[in-house]
Amino acid sequence: MIPLEQISLKIAASFGGIFVMVLLALAGRFFGYIPYAIFESELRATAYAVNEYANPYRENGECQLAVPLYDVSIALDPRFSFPYNNRGICSSKFRDEWGAIRDFDTAIALDPNYAHAYQNRALAYASLARFDQALAEAKKLLELAPAEAQSYVIRGFVYDDARNDTNALADYTTAIAIDPTYEVALLDRARLFLRREEWSRALIDLNDALKLRPNDLGLLFDRGKAYAGLLQFDEAIADYQRMLSINPWRPDAYNGLGVAFNNIHQYQSAQFAFDRAVALAPRRITAIEGRGMNEIALHNYDDAIADFERALELDPRREPSLSNRCLAQYLAGDWKAGLEDCNRALEIEPDDKEALNNRSFILLNTGQAALAMSDLDKSLALDPQQSTIYYHRAAARRALGDEAGARADTELAEHWSRKSG
Repeated sequence: MIPLEQISLKIAASFGGIFVMVLLALAGRFFGYIPYAIFESELRATAYAVNEYANPYRENGECQLAVPLYDVSIALDPRFSFPYNNRGICSSKFRDEWGAIRDFDTAIALDPNYAHAYQNRALAYASLARFDQALAEAKKLLELAPAEAQSYVIRGFVYDDARNDTNALADYTTAIAIDPTYEVALLDRARLFLRREEWSRALIDLNDALKLRPNDLGLLFDRGKAYAGLLQFDEAIADYQRMLSINPWRPDAYNGLGVAFNNIHQYQSAQFAFDRAVALAPRRITAIEGRGMNEIALHNYDDAIADFERALELDPRREPSLSNRCLAQYLAGDWKAGLEDCNRALEIEPDDKEALNNRSFILLNTGQAALAMSDLDKSLALDPQQSTIYYHRAAARRALGDEAGARADTELAEHWSRKSG
């Protein structure tokens, strides 16, 4: 509950005492409304005080407490732009983007040079995937605040959301040139690099950002992901463990640990980490799937199948779970059920590399080399650096009597195996 007596005292103090508040109340009783022209300065001061009182609630994520106060501020002074903008921010947090846009529209109509409202309207349109409108808002923001690093970050974020990586990268880089200590720009550029699996470039930005905020859990998690992408699993483990030393209840840190331990074949440690991740976040599909894959490595195929089924209960069209259950079913001795899962996964996502690889593995090991070749060719077209898959294709070629092709694929397998270290 908001302490209403504190609000009343704060409002009263803002423009000279309780007497004026009583006067306003009497005016409202006799006129049927508060005569704005008579009390304009007092109402604006009161509206400002209420808006300021609400802001900490919004900043702390308590929009359910902030919104009623913004409503009061607006009722006191409908021509005051700030509470409309702030209420719009809360509407975005509630996923009511159109409601947010209506408030941003009003704020801008009241103050056409209100840069923060243009920024927020750009983000709201981007959330609705209306990227042309979002970019128009970002352009106006840049006209109003061309020297601000944040203006470029906002437009970069819109481009990023629209998957225009070239322009997003240019804007993030401009923002960092304006302010090399602006950690938001460093983080956004790093996350673009992470999405593109440019691990080394992401690592540079994350290291710079962590110099500014050494205990930021999100930055530590992202750096762990970059280290894992570079196959530097000891460094990834160190970052995830550092996260847990700051906050031992982070399921994402345990999930990251599980992935890293699995990759260095410490399967028991991985199992403990995945168990903790699932216990803390029972609906986190990536942790459930990760545990399932680790159970395959431990030869606990029934447990693996149970985890993939649990993931599919949460998302019946989750193609990684179907693909992984495909492999677990085959290893548990039911290759037909496995093949059915892989077929379903590929109906959902025809370019699912793992489903292609798992299906080809089953086909190859059940005497269907010609069908396996088709999947192997497609998988290698999607990613020509898979050393293990060249070995599988060599086996398929050999089964089909193509010794020369098998030797060529074996050489490619050895080449990419050496390249990957």
